[in-house]
Amino acid sequence: MNVWIFDDEDHYQQMAYQLCEECLEKTNYKLDTQIVWPPEFLSLNQDGHISNINDFPDMIILDLFVGDTRNSEAIEIYKQIRKQEKSQFGRNRSIVIVWSGAYAAAADIEQYLDEQAVNDKRLLLVKIKSEIKLKNAIAGAYERLLEEE
Repeated sequence: MNVWIFDDEDHYQQMAYQLCEECLEKTNYKLDTQIVWPPEFLSLNQDGHISNINDFPDMIILDLFVGDTRNSEAIEIYKQIRKQEKSQFGRNRSIVIVWSGAYAAAADIEQYLDEQAVNDKRLLLVKIKSEIKLKNAIAGAYERLLEEE
């Protein structure tokens, strides 16, 4: 299982990592404090597609904000991974867990994600930086991925 964790705050990134360690088995992690597309750890081919099919994530934990400012790059990561998946697999594949505080401070981003979540059943919105809520989301996502195997 491949898990990508994007969070600009080390303690939250480590918390997400530790929760994944508790909930998941046989996992490869890619952690990034830079919330940009493409992430540093990912190789894209000349067409801008993910080079290696084995690099696709099964789960992404995505913080929306860098510091106190809105970060549209987080939305770009979500859009790009969905675009890449549809091109490669014909469907959304990874479960994206948006885990962010001060969510409602950016009404346009919240509205966009709420609209996406209506049709994208692999998008989970955790609208508060709560350890227990994230753990529940990770455990539920993992159970779902196992059922699909």
